[in-house]
Amino acid sequence: MLAEVRRDQLLEIVNERQNVSTEELSRLLHVSRVTVRSDLALMEKLGKIRKVHGGAISTHMQLDREIPITEKTKRNTEAKQFIAAMALPYIHEGDVVILDSGTTTYQLALLLKNMDVTVITNDINIGHLLAAEGKGNLIMSGGVAMRNVLTLKGSVTVNFFQSIQADTVFIGCDAIDWEFGISNHSFEEVAVKRAMLHAAKKVVALTDHSKFYQMAMARVCTLHELDLLITDYLTEEEIKKCKKKKLPFLTKEVSSIE
Repeated sequence: MLAEVRRDQLLEIVNERQNVSTEELSRLLHVSRVTVRSDLALMEKLGKIRKVHGGAISTHMQLDREIPITEKTKRNTEAKQFIAAMALPYIHEGDVVILDSGTTTYQLALLLKNMDVTVITNDINIGHLLAAEGKGNLIMSGGVAMRNVLTLKGSVTVNFFQSIQADTVFIGCDAIDWEFGISNHSFEEVAVKRAMLHAAKKVVALTDHSKFYQMAMARVCTLHELDLLITDYLTEEEIKKCKKKKLPFLTKEVSSIE
C-alpha cells in the first residue's frame, strides 16, 4: 500500500471513530506500530489529527459537545449489547441497582426487564422501558429534563441520589483517559454521576472502546474509584495499564476477575 493511501485511510479511521489506539491502527492497516507512530507524527504536524498517549484523536472532537441521544443510539450498538450481557451476571434477584443514563445502560435495562430487581435511574428512556415492561420495581430520580439526551439533571436529581443506598451503580462514559479518568461533556451531569457513585457499594463502568483516549470537559471520577471496568475489548497495552492500576476488568475475551 502506498504511504499516501495508507495515511488517508488512517485519517478516515480516526475521524470516523473519533479516537483510536496505535495498536488498533496497526491491526486495521496491516502495518507495524512503528509505521503507525510515524504516520501519526506526520499527520499531527499537518494539523489533521491530535496525538495522545497510546493513539490519536480526531481534531473534530469537541470537549464540551453533548451528543444527542438520536446520534448515540446509532453508535457501536453490537458492542454495547455485548457489554450489557457481560454486566448482567453481576446483578442478582432482589438487588437494588442504579443505572446511569446512556445507551449502554439502556441495553442492560433491556436484559433486566424480567428480573425481580429494583432499578433506580435518571434516564427517561430506561424509565419508560421498565415502567411499561419491567417485572421489578422502578424508581425515577426526578429533576430537569435534558431534552436532547433524555436525562434528568439538576439539584433535585443530585439530592435524590444523595438520599439513597444501592448495591451497584452502572455508569456510562462520554470519555475515558488512563490518567484523567472518566469525564463528561456536562458539569451538571457530572454532579449527578458523582452522587450516584457515592450512593452505591460497588461502582461498575460500562464503556465501548471508542470512548478510550478521550477527555471531555468535566471529570466524573478517576479509574481508582472503579470496582470494575467492562468493555468490548482491550489491547495488550491497555490490559497492562489496568493491571498496573489494579483495576479489575472484563472484556469479551479477557478478564482479570478470578
